[in-house]
Amino acid sequence: MHRRPALVLGLLAIAAIAALAPATEDEDAARRRLDENLDPLLAWLMASYLPGGHAQGDGLIFLPADSDAASPGGERGIGQHEASFSSAQRIAINARAGVLIGASYGLLGFDDEAGILPDQLHRVGVDIGGWYSPTPRLLLWAQAQPSLRGDLEDVDGDAFRVPAVAIAAYTFNSRFTLVGGLVSLGLREDNLVLPIVGAWWRPTFQWNVVLTPIFATVDYGRADARWRFYATVQASGGEYQLSDDELGDDVSLRYRDGRVRIGTRCRLDHRWSLDAGVGAAFWRRAEYDLADQDAEPEPIDLDPAPFAALGLTAHW
Repeated sequence: MHRRPALVLGLLAIAAIAALAPATEDEDAARRRLDENLDPLLAWLMASYLPGGHAQGDGLIFLPADSDAASPGGERGIGQHEASFSSAQRIAINARAGVLIGASYGLLGFDDEAGILPDQLHRVGVDIGGWYSPTPRLLLWAQAQPSLRGDLEDVDGDAFRVPAVAIAAYTFNSRFTLVGGLVSLGLREDNLVLPIVGAWWRPTFQWNVVLTPIFATVDYGRADARWRFYATVQASGGEYQLSDDELGDDVSLRYRDGRVRIGTRCRLDHRWSLDAGVGAAFWRRAEYDLADQDAEPEPIDLDPAPFAALGLTAHW
């Protein structure tokens, strides 16, 4: 997920163009622009950079059961389903700072005809974060998601994960915002802290383009429109702790894939909106991580598969 040289070069090129472009807004206009963009800016930062947080979007996702898996035990059909729910409240302390508190739940389920992959894996977490704007153009944001991740049959400290992110976002003008920072993936072993970069480009009031190493999206629609349409490419997955079994006393399962999705968001009323989409999942892999690495089974590679997704969002 961190080998994206072409994308990184593209981001750097866009940043160079934006840096050379004149900043046409004065400080008061920049402050108004930040106030207008704070909600969507924080929303896409969470979607892009908080691992296993809101990246998939809340709702239901179904992958068909005829998706074959290649493993040492031979090919077999494996279905997959996901569900997620989150609720977060952003509380402004003053015009420059605020905090975020919330809770989230995620379910990853496999319908494995061989019974090797677990039936259900859960993620139960809280969201804790905050933002600070020392100048009208600069936004500093940090967030962590302490959570329990696993089959939750025998919960202990091994199931505890804390993915976290710290980001600085600088708005050059009304059309371009560049971000950079650090992200901790919250893995049990060999936890990675990675430098990250991203960009939010608004060529017109109708179009939004977001580019990051693990998430890219284009959406279209006026800010006050009932319908918005989007296309997204993203990396997805997570790590889950498993209860003791024949594989050993300390076992975790990592699942990852890459997804392409198109869909629409419809605002039903002032509070509720509906998200519906279809897409395909690629580079799907499930692999076990054991304390005794010599005893680890071979990874399970799953075929690409289409999926359908449906979500409902409440705006508080």
